[in-house]
Amino acid sequence: SAQPPDWFISHWWGEPIADFLCCVEEHAYLRAAATSTAYWICAYANRQHSLSEELVKDPRETSFFRATQLAKGVLLVLNCESEHHGPAMPFTRIWCAFEEYVATSKSRAQPLLLDIAAVERVEGDLSTMMKRAQQMNLSNEQVLELHSEYSRVRNNKRARILTDGETDRDVYPGDTFERTELWSNIRDGDMIRLGGEWQADPNDRGFSRMYGTGKVARDQKFPLSIVESSLGLNLEKALASMEEDRKHILNTIAGRDLDAEPLLEHENYDDTNRKLRAIFALAIWRQTAVNYPRKPPDDDDDDAFEERLNKMDPLEDMGLPQILAADSGRTALKLDLSDLTKMRNPSLAALRRGLPPALQELEVTLAGCELITDEGLAALSQKLPASLRSIRLDLTGVPVGEKGVEALVADLPTSLGALSLCLDADGEDVLMPLASGLPTHLEELKLEVGALSAGFCRALAEKLTDKLKSLTLKASSAECLDEGVGLLFEKLPLSLEALEFEVNGSDGLSDAGLSAVAQKLPIGLKTLILNFEKNDSIGDEGLGALGRQLPETLTTFRIRSELPAQVSDSGLSALVGH
Repeated sequence: SAQPPDWFISHWWGEPIADFLCCVEEHAYLRAAATSTAYWICAYANRQHSLSEELVKDPRETSFFRATQLAKGVLLVLNCESEHHGPAMPFTRIWCAFEEYVATSKSRAQPLLLDIAAVERVEGDLSTMMKRAQQMNLSNEQVLELHSEYSRVRNNKRARILTDGETDRDVYPGDTFERTELWSNIRDGDMIRLGGEWQADPNDRGFSRMYGTGKVARDQKFPLSIVESSLGLNLEKALASMEEDRKHILNTIAGRDLDAEPLLEHENYDDTNRKLRAIFALAIWRQTAVNYPRKPPDDDDDDAFEERLNKMDPLEDMGLPQILAADSGRTALKLDLSDLTKMRNPSLAALRRGLPPALQELEVTLAGCELITDEGLAALSQKLPASLRSIRLDLTGVPVGEKGVEALVADLPTSLGALSLCLDADGEDVLMPLASGLPTHLEELKLEVGALSAGFCRALAEKLTDKLKSLTLKASSAECLDEGVGLLFEKLPLSLEALEFEVNGSDGLSDAGLSAVAQKLPIGLKTLILNFEKNDSIGDEGLGALGRQLPETLTTFRIRSELPAQVSDSGLSALVGH
């Protein structure tokens, strides 16, 4: 029976079969492939004794092209350099070039995913490293990271994969470990029991990053020699065993007559090259951003050395901003730079220069980047692409001040419909400029701040217009919560369909405050999530008032709070009864 391919494998036939299988096995694991998942491999899918029937004149009539149109993604298998050939040989072969053109073009309603794999040698195996870990008395986190790394080693080789976005494994790794004496130093509280095995808590979304299994960790481990050689790739220079194939493929890419003399340059060549180069530029963005020189042993002037570092731009030195910006068709960019404690302001200026001109969605995580200041934030915010529709920026742990916040909200694009900001700031000197500077054309707004004040709530309320459909406001604490909530909810627009409000570490919301919330809920609200986890001041009266005022349009409702002694069964019944 017919077996439509799920993944099309693009490779050059020159890699060892063991390396090839290692890449496919790792890919199947990362993509949580079922046993029925089909990979299209030309050597096995095409009948080699009648191959001429498949290699017709028009590349779009070949089995290669037809398979890509059925698959959901392409797995490109690259090679490291050896004594016989250079790295990334598929970029020098014309049929592979055609497959990468198809993978990156917009010829399908549902774009193809493009995952890139390679194998590199590693020293040691799982058994050896686990014994070494036991002898060294490593921490739980270090042991789990070693296990994640070496459990995938085959014959001293490890497949590395750049995935097109995150995979299911990044959210729920699902790695299981047998409980042996090795795990005696792992606290029961850190793991959950599943039958006779032990497994990482699937509710911990930070697990994959902490233990080196997430996309961020994978990207950093991809062979650097392949990445560097691919930053300047030119697929139009790829060769073929038969020159006619090269002619037909280049003319297909350029949209010309198949028998015409192929052009040396064409926009479609450049477009494919730019997309592929940008993938590799983003793969090494993190490690490049902190690639600063070490202080020379004979340099005793700490201040002067620090001043020199603050002027360096390692991203610019590698040309990464120019490579990323050249990917002019890119509409979405997600970049996790969290916990780069050595990254400095010039890296944010470089990122701004690297934003593609047609970008519509931008998500940057800077959590824990303690050397970033207002200067860096201002550089990132300067003249953002006019096409941006969504910005998500995580500044948790970044020392943001008034000037940085003012610069961030001062010149947001008029096309912006969704804005999400996370920052630790809790002083009105920082939060007031944020609230007063917000644009009034937003449809979605999410703010996570340190502390709420009545003044901030009042200023924020003035920026809420009938265009707003979704509002999320979270804070770790609050002052005068009843007053602040009253001021905010008084101005909630009738257009609001989703509302999430969370304040932890405060006992300021009373029954009167909750009643005020209930009375001001928009009548068309569909989703309501309230979290007052550390609040022990709410009683039966407040819960009853909330229950009576819930909009009839509501389809999703959650409330979380401490249940103090004054909340009785009747209070809970009054809440859920409506």
